[in-house]
Amino acid sequence: MESVRTVGAVDVRLMVIDGLAIDQWVVARQGLSARLWSAEDGAVFAWVPTLTAVSRQSIFAGDPPFYFASSIGTTQKEPQLWSRFWGDRRLRRSEVAYVCRKSQEHDDFLARVRAGVAHGKCRVAGIDVGTVDQMLHGTVTGTDGLHASVRHWAQRGSLWSLVDMLVDAGFEVYLTADHGNIEEKGSASPTSECALTRRGERAHVFRDDATRTDIASPLSGLYSLGFDRVAGRLSCLDSPPQRRAFIAEGKRTVAHGGISLEEVVVPFVRIVERA
Repeated sequence: MESVRTVGAVDVRLMVIDGLAIDQWVVARQGLSARLWSAEDGAVFAWVPTLTAVSRQSIFAGDPPFYFASSIGTTQKEPQLWSRFWGDRRLRRSEVAYVCRKSQEHDDFLARVRAGVAHGKCRVAGIDVGTVDQMLHGTVTGTDGLHASVRHWAQRGSLWSLVDMLVDAGFEVYLTADHGNIEEKGSASPTSECALTRRGERAHVFRDDATRTDIASPLSGLYSLGFDRVAGRLSCLDSPPQRRAFIAEGKRTVAHGGISLEEVVVPFVRIVERA
């Protein structure tokens, strides 16, 4: 998925709600009270595999993963990637802002966004909101429980307050997600920790195809995904499509990293001021 590529007379703010699936966006906006703006719903595809370090970095980099291979295992480089993207389009560093919500941060986050994007020089801003992703990784009651948490979060109004602040300042706001999520049942992991560069509930990542092939060959129903990197190859062993995960047999979870529609198709919402 690409970042918003054009900047005209109206300044742009891109909000990435980490982990927000389309069904959770529908739940969130059901409790949306009357505002001076409206939401024009759309959808886009997230980058596969739908791991945060891959799919979210692709948004802020505006590039496929092999362009940021050196940081493929972390999200720490997102501010630099975001600045580089807009710098290549002749925006000065002072005109570009990036703000990432810290764990359990509430009012302080709104204040940091205001400080980061409201000064006169800022023209584009990337805002990462990790609340939903934190919810889904702590969910023990499945999709229903996650929906209840998202509904409560939306009703508390912090997300809408953030949008209000940006719209009131005259900014054009886009809301999207790096990946969705899916409820699945455990299917015992086929790998040991030593064989992996990254272990996820819906995807395992290996340093090379040979290692992946040795482990995956006795298994059936697994998808192999790969993409080039600077040195060698980063290979991903994906879980089966029948709502399965690399966790203990029979256990249920809500996770991401795979290629189901729920994980791959995410909201892309344009916030527009009412006439």
